[in-house]
Amino acid sequence: MKVTNKTIFKKYYSSILGVKEDTTARRQEAIKTGMGYWHAREVDQRPRADTRVAAIKEGSGYWYAREVDKRPRTDTRVAAIKEKKGYEYALKIDMCPRNDTRIAAIKERSGYWYAREVDKRPRGDTRTAAIKEKKGYEYARDVDMCPRDDTRKAAVREGHGYDYALHIDKCPRSDARILAIKIGMGYWYAFNIDKCPRDDTRAAAIKEGSGYWYALNIDKCPRDDTREAAIKEGDGYAYAFCIDRHPRQDTRNAAIKGHKAYDYALNVDQCIKQ
Repeated sequence: MKVTNKTIFKKYYSSILGVKEDTTARRQEAIKTGMGYWHAREVDQRPRADTRVAAIKEGSGYWYAREVDKRPRTDTRVAAIKEKKGYEYALKIDMCPRNDTRIAAIKERSGYWYAREVDKRPRGDTRTAAIKEKKGYEYARDVDMCPRDDTRKAAVREGHGYDYALHIDKCPRSDARILAIKIGMGYWYAFNIDKCPRDDTRAAAIKEGSGYWYALNIDKCPRDDTREAAIKEGDGYAYAFCIDRHPRQDTRNAAIKGHKAYDYALNVDQCIKQ
């Protein structure tokens, strides 16, 4: 069984757990043994100055504020910040933004979460913090809700350049296209963002093994390079049927190799003997 402060408290104070009446002696003993917070929570079940002070010394100022005081106080806030729980204090207890908890959250590497859940609006300091936390894309998506050069560059470094282009920029950009091609998303960039054919995305799609799909959904017409790619990808019959729409020896040979000779004859050659 995992030994925790609560386990120890139950072991030594099991005789008084659930007893609402409190005595000074019992409380003082709990404080001396480093159980001031647990005594306040389990026995007193109400806040007291002495157990609060003890809880802060024990490193439980945040939990005392949350479970016993159930309201914000300067002393427990200061304690929570020292305990590296400034963001949680702002979120669960203050329930509103403050400069001190914001600064603490940034130090705790929770600048993005503070901006999203507490401030609920963009600020220069939390944006800078989010970029350092490698959450530039998430900040742009959830907090800024608009494109910016700094978050775009951060998103590219984080490997979210394509997602940034798709969900935030929502328009083609040469830098984002180049990145998409580098990470093997040339076809999807053309399909979702450019929405028109380009030589660079076509070449990328062919390298990615999506020559047939590029021809079908983006070019929407036959080309020698996408046909050759489709044949290599095992989609010779599909290319002939959906894009060429007429028989060719190269696609017929590909269909035969792919065990689609009957389908090719029926749907492309259209000369099968009944």
